[in-house]
Amino acid sequence: MTDGILWIKIAMNDVFEFESTMNNGKLTIKMDKPKAVYDKIVVVDAGHGGEDKGHIDGRLCEKDIALDVLLLLQEKLKDSEIKVYYTRTDDSNVDSKKRVELANNVKADMFISIHTSFSEDIGVSGVTANYNSKYFIQEFGSIALADELERAVASATGAKAIGLFDAPEEDVLLKEAKVPVAQINVGYLSNEAESDLLHEEEYKKMIADGIYNAIMGI
Repeated sequence: MTDGILWIKIAMNDVFEFESTMNNGKLTIKMDKPKAVYDKIVVVDAGHGGEDKGHIDGRLCEKDIALDVLLLLQEKLKDSEIKVYYTRTDDSNVDSKKRVELANNVKADMFISIHTSFSEDIGVSGVTANYNSKYFIQEFGSIALADELERAVASATGAKAIGLFDAPEEDVLLKEAKVPVAQINVGYLSNEAESDLLHEEEYKKMIADGIYNAIMGI
């Protein structure tokens, strides 16, 4: 107790939602799994972070673009009825296993990871998405999420939709997800024109709009 205030610290090894009530001096804390509380749960991940900069074009880092888009998306989603968890909201490097564990533990309806692309062919530009071919359900699976994200971002930005690609086996984030997961690659830092666009705040807002439209449309 400090200055008449009683602090209660509860350590949990899983994700819970809390509801507390005070009645006649009695404190009641109710804990539920997120799925028992929310109709729709989304986990959004900004790729890389910290010392892991991702792709670099000399002035832009993938980690920064991904975080910028995530924060713009966060602003758009804050007033929605969807419960959204974010793997990072600052320049920190969260272990890939912890990122995917969050999505699995909350049983997310969709798990979206934001990245950029890079190619030795500097002429290549556009939007792509990666999916987990191991995760398939009849109604809505990983490839369906990847397709929706790619279409929505391409539509919002005017970029070319290049295609969908199965994630490599070593991709922990996508391959260990037990929920619909997709990585949206929002542009090529290796392409000068697209890199210039990714540097602009308005273009990043368009990307966030596309991801938002995909989430709300599913």
